[in-house]
Amino acid sequence: MNKDEKLAKEVIKKLRQALRKQGEHFIFPEELKEKMQYVTALDLSELSFPLSQKALREVIANWQHGTHLILRDTTVTKEIADLLCELTDLRHLDLCRTNSDDSILTKVAKCTQLKSLILDGCLKITTLGPLASCKKLQILEFLLCYQIVDLQPLIACKELQMLVMSFCAKITHLQPLCHCKKMQSLCLRGCHGVTAAEKAILQHALPHLAIEE
Repeated sequence: MNKDEKLAKEVIKKLRQALRKQGEHFIFPEELKEKMQYVTALDLSELSFPLSQKALREVIANWQHGTHLILRDTTVTKEIADLLCELTDLRHLDLCRTNSDDSILTKVAKCTQLKSLILDGCLKITTLGPLASCKKLQILEFLLCYQIVDLQPLIACKELQMLVMSFCAKITHLQPLCHCKKMQSLCLRGCHGVTAAEKAILQHALPHLAIEE
């Protein structure tokens, strides 16, 4: 562990202590503001105490150089999503089991540098349309997002390498994925609407693709 990594670890430790102590009245510690530049990865899902919306806003607003953010099992408001749009270096975002809906996804998709996006269990999402702007996306997961029907927007995601869409039973057509020439892995577990013919067409177009069922 180098000097910057040690500093980042210490900053995260002090940040969690402040979050726990101040609770709903959290105000971002002045002494940590400049040091947040060393923190590139932040997991706000593994806290052993409730995280208020005010505290979450304070943390994200004072974290401008982050690349990896995990928010699973938290509440993501439109205000929080607006703050996420300002994280221009964000590459990996985990929104698993959040309340994210189409309006939140539209805002998140403005993070055009995203390489990995986890939406597992975001039951309110009905469309992947906003992701057409995320042209650098390599990994996409939306397990149990059962309202999603159309994969057409992913035609724009030419860098896509791994797609997990398990238990999305309303999806029937895989042919848009034929345009994702770099895709190596596709998980279709529980996708009962996809026929063998659809799988065969995709496999013919992408012979290197590993399909998990």
